[in-house]
Parts: sequence; C-alpha cells; structure tokens
Amino acid sequence: MVYEVSFTLLYVLAKMNEDDMELHPMVEKMYALGCKSKRKISLTLRVFFDLCEVKGMWDTQCIYNSKLDLIYITGKWGKKDSTEIVVPMSASSSVSPCSLIELQSELIPEGERKIITIAFVVGDSSICYYQAESGLHPPDSPETVRKRRNQEERRQCRAVEMIHKARDMLSNVLESESVDETTASDPKG
Repeated sequence: MVYEVSFTLLYVLAKMNEDDMELHPMVEKMYALGCKSKRKISLTLRVFFDLCEVKGMWDTQCIYNSKLDLIYITGKWGKKDSTEIVVPMSASSSVSPCSLIELQSELIPEGERKIITIAFVVGDSSICYYQAESGLHPPDSPETVRKRRNQEERRQCRAVEMIHKARDMLSNVLESESVDETTASDPKG
C-alpha cells in the first residue's frame, strides 16, 4: 500500500510543473529560509518528497546555507541512526573533489563523521544518489606530482647504480680470487 502511494506521488511530481510546485506549503518554508532560487527550491522539493515518501527517511529538515547558497536536507534512515546530509543538485551540475571538500567543511561540524549524499535530479524527476564520506583530501597539484616523480626517478637511478657497482665489485673480487688461486697453484709463480 505504501508503494502505491509512493509511485502515485512520483507520478504526480513528474507531472508537476514549476507553477504547481509554487502552491505547495513546503515552498513557502524554503523561501522563508532565505533561498530565492525557484530552481533550487524545485530540486530540493523533489528530493525531499523522494526521501520522505519513497525512501522513508525520518526527521527530515530543509536547511539553507547562505554562504554556499544552497538548501540541503538532513534526516535519519532510522530513529537511532545518525543524521545524514543530502544535497540536491541538477544532473547537469558539475561536482569536483574541491567542491565536495567545500561542502564537507561547510556542512559537517568538526570531529563528526557524516556522509554527504549528492542527489542528482534529472528533468524527468529521476533522482540518482551518490555518497561521499568526510575525510576527502584535495588532489596534489601538478607541480607536487612532478616533484614526487622526479624524486622517485632519482631514487631508482641511484638504486640501479648501486646494484651495478655492487655487481662490479663482486666480479672484481671473484676475478682477483681466481687470479690468486691460479698463481698459488702455478708452480712457476
């Protein structure tokens, strides 16, 4: 029975246009939070309905972050589970590691290990969820990578040189021993 309601809700959402969304009471709450973008409110509303009605998320709240100019959703999958953060975005949005780090540093309090879920919304109301855990680090700069490669190449060259020198020394020792043995066994010497 719950699934019938959820599929009906999704069908209604898919058929809703931007003007229909304006009539929903949740939209007024999102405007009251400080968001002025109809597009962001529409994306958030679709994700909010999907999380509450279809996925069954508990204690859901919409929160506006003025610094990042985005509305995100917090909630729990069960009564005793930890709070998760869901950030609605358009499927045409580009997400880089740096933007994920910025989201994490801005939305996750220090010392807490929360999962940020990016909810990509496609125009037909399809939603694809991707999770990123806190603790991502920015990639090294190209200069740092180049320096590290150069150091590794020099280290490998030194190791190869040391192997060649050790081999040469061993062959010299073996040659001198064989010469000593031949001269010691040679009655003329």
